[in-house]
Amino acid sequence: MAHKVLESIYEPLFLDCSYGFRPGRGCHDAIKTLRDYLYKNEVEVVIDVDIANFFGARSHAKLEVVLLKKVTDQKFMRSISRMFKSGILSNGELAVSEEGVAQGSLCSPILSNIYAHEVIDWIAPGK
Repeated sequence: MAHKVLESIYEPLFLDCSYGFRPGRGCHDAIKTLRDYLYKNEVEVVIDVDIANFFGARSHAKLEVVLLKKVTDQKFMRSISRMFKSGILSNGELAVSEEGVAQGSLCSPILSNIYAHEVIDWIAPGK
């Protein structure tokens, strides 16, 4: 449920050039758009970026600051904060981390997109 709430808030704000983990969009759409752009425009350089450990390296505190810009419901934010601290049970071991969003969680993709939107999309040239 939390991912649906976050999606309803942030999906309209995401840039059209953002494709990762978005409803109705995928890597094939990104490749087609890039191919079309490259076919129609003279381009000298294409940069492909794969951010290592993107899900696991997000600061909970920084992500909460980003979320508080749009999310005003304190009960919902408390729920998100608790989700950050819940940890992951793997092979009978509970691992709790001070950073990152759990891979496999329904909220991981939307939380990562929100963070990327804030710190990558809006610092790109021409945005």
